[in-house]
Amino acid sequence: MWYDYATGNRFHTLGANVVNKGVHIPEFESYTVTRANNRDLRFEGEIIAETRPLLGLSGEIRGVESEEYRIWRTKGGKFVAAKYLIHEDDDAMVCESEPEIMDYLGYSEVAKEVYRQAGFDTAEDIE
Repeated sequence: MWYDYATGNRFHTLGANVVNKGVHIPEFESYTVTRANNRDLRFEGEIIAETRPLLGLSGEIRGVESEEYRIWRTKGGKFVAAKYLIHEDDDAMVCESEPEIMDYLGYSEVAKEVYRQAGFDTAEDIE
């Protein structure tokens, strides 16, 4: 089912055919995101993008893929961005906007992948 926030209309999907265009209705779940040396974050929301580390055949984490990121959209419309980096403490931040998330998570190839999943535009416009 899809939801158009502008009009308040709900739309159903029939197989692969969408009856009408709209916005995906989020299915909110309860989350608690732990942070090192800070208060944990508890909220209702949905994961909109995530990356996982690439594991080798014996289960070891390979290369730069030791970066792991997740982005949630909260029920209140904010974002929670979390980063899990090898040899660093897990951390997360509440963000108000896409640029704020990108400033927090950075621009590594893995971070850019999570932005692509979330539908964020990472290009810098120049005139």
